[in-house]
Amino acid sequence: MTALVLGGVRGTEKDPNRGVMPAWWRVLPPGDVAEILTYIRQAWGHHAPAISQSYVQELAYKYATRPGFWSWKELRALPADKASAAAGL
Repeated sequence: MTALVLGGVRGTEKDPNRGVMPAWWRVLPPGDVAEILTYIRQAWGHHAPAISQSYVQELAYKYATRPGFWSWKELRALPADKASAAAGL
């Protein structure tokens, strides 16, 4: 989920030529991205751990040299945001 928000995605899962979700890593600071993702993970009665600012910053640096948007195939191949890593533990 963090990589998706940071890098954006082109198309939908069923139609790769339809729509774009913009990349936010150059627009929002890591702390804001962490707060937004934490809200999404904890809203509506869910109790997922918070996403830390340091985790967002780490992924932003890790994928900073990626050209363009993610594809859904690439996103599915990435490891999920694990509780301990996302929380910066």
